[in-house]
Amino acid sequence: MKIYKIALILLATVLFFNCRPKQNQVDRFMEDKVEVIVNHLEPYFLRDEPGRLTLAKTLVVDFESPDLAKIGIPNIAGFDVDSQGNIYIWSYHQSSGYFVFKLDSFGKYVSSFGRNGQGPGEIVAPYYLRVNEQNEIVISDASRKKLIIFYANGDFVREMQLAPSHEKAALLPNGKILAMKIIFGSSPD
Repeated sequence: MKIYKIALILLATVLFFNCRPKQNQVDRFMEDKVEVIVNHLEPYFLRDEPGRLTLAKTLVVDFESPDLAKIGIPNIAGFDVDSQGNIYIWSYHQSSGYFVFKLDSFGKYVSSFGRNGQGPGEIVAPYYLRVNEQNEIVISDASRKKLIIFYANGDFVREMQLAPSHEKAALLPNGKILAMKIIFGSSPD
């Protein structure tokens, strides 16, 4: 009888730990040195973790609308947004002599800047645009090997020369430059 009670307690313990809900566990296993996570029909919800991701449409910028169509923004290469919600759109191709277009947080055109040219504050071949932590617009000019910096209103601030082998570059918060270097030929030793 004593063995029967021990077996019953052992069985109850095993059932308790194996039959409880596994909502807080993710099914994972290794296959050919790759971790595989099993996706179920319903996603897992882990305690103290954010739930479902939902996307909501908050703004649509219609480049065929009459006010934006007359500006003639050509093929968009990229964009960034400042802390005020202003949108900075840039293109590889200039339109009306400018490469950068500023829209307000509602998608309405505000101004253009980044004139085509080789003088101070002018751009020849934009390669990258980023709004930095000071809400300055930093543009990498691949042709002139420079970073060109503008205030949010489009006024020119300064230029920074890049090394001849550097292509895309970004200005870091500490004032240093993070750049992509192109190396042709064999791999480095």
